[in-house]
Amino acid sequence: MTQPVVAIVGVGKTGLAQAQAALFGRQGFQIALLSRDENILKQTADDLQHQQINATIFPVDLTKAATIDEAFDQVKQLGQLTAVIFNATFRPGIKPRALTAETAETGMLIGAVAPVAVAHAAIPALLESSQPTALLFTNSIAATKPSTGAPLQSMEKAAMKNFVLALNQDLAKTNIFAGQVTINTYIRDGHRENQDPVNIAKAYYKLFTEREPVDLAYHDLIKEDY
Repeated sequence: MTQPVVAIVGVGKTGLAQAQAALFGRQGFQIALLSRDENILKQTADDLQHQQINATIFPVDLTKAATIDEAFDQVKQLGQLTAVIFNATFRPGIKPRALTAETAETGMLIGAVAPVAVAHAAIPALLESSQPTALLFTNSIAATKPSTGAPLQSMEKAAMKNFVLALNQDLAKTNIFAGQVTINTYIRDGHRENQDPVNIAKAYYKLFTEREPVDLAYHDLIKEDY
């Protein structure tokens, strides 16, 4: 049987993508890491290798849909694409009055348009699986509670939230589940348990296996021990 593949889009410094990769890797998935920063990609792949988890890196510019298509064409060569996790966001910390159209455009391309491009690139491969598959997205409480400190992230996440809800309905009669984890806490290793990315990652595997709810609110520990 072909080893299932999970593609994780958006590998940053919070440790969430790294924790997701480690968790899915322990469950028998081959890992595809897609992000812009090659240094973080390489470091993450090396760390996973030390855990005996196979990971392949794919540098990608999420502001350009063509590079997303190209990356997923390569991801499909690894095996059967079974899950996709979209983490990327753009949070420059600019207040509403200082936000420019240029910065807003960059943020929306990364946080609102790229999720659409990723779904479009992944769906044909996910449909080829004889098993249940999933498109999972990282959302934030900012989608419904905007603040002056992160107005652009609120815009991105509100747009993505509505896309995911509509996508789930559209895919309801297929083998693909579309859902999102809405995080209402900081992501910080070494602080409170519920903020530990290792614990937050459990919400994604829970959503992958249980396929409900469409919008999983995360603010406290997931009890399952994966």
